[in-house]
Amino acid sequence: MYYLNGKKLPLDRPFTLDGFQYPAEWLRCSSEEQKYDLGIRSTPESVKPKIDPIVINDKEKEEFDCLTNFILDAIITMSCNNFGMTVEEVKAEVLLLDLYNIRKYDCSPSLTDQFYSMWQRFGPQAARTAMIPYIWNNKTPRPSEYFGLELNV
Repeated sequence: MYYLNGKKLPLDRPFTLDGFQYPAEWLRCSSEEQKYDLGIRSTPESVKPKIDPIVINDKEKEEFDCLTNFILDAIITMSCNNFGMTVEEVKAEVLLLDLYNIRKYDCSPSLTDQFYSMWQRFGPQAARTAMIPYIWNNKTPRPSEYFGLELNV
């Protein structure tokens, strides 16, 4: 049994997703990666363990942000970049990623899951920060180019 947005997708029945009609045999014939890319899971979301967000106070958040910026600056300064991107550009690139477009972004399913987990546990800044090395080191495409968006630096 497969699930999409918490709803069951029965085998051997056609279904429609984002305006596209999929034939009855699609769930059986498609790869797990193809299903994953569309948001189809083999277990319902309600069965997955609920991750409670970590509650931090303002002082801890400030320390986390300061440490994050220090680590980012160190990584970016020491890395060799294939794009010729500046620090400001890579920081602007990750700001284009969110919970909605990460599903369609050209990265591995595990990186998508990592993004979701970081977003839920630590917030958008942490999830986006975790994507910087992948974009910086050319392991994933620039979000601005991939989605055809204007980069504001």
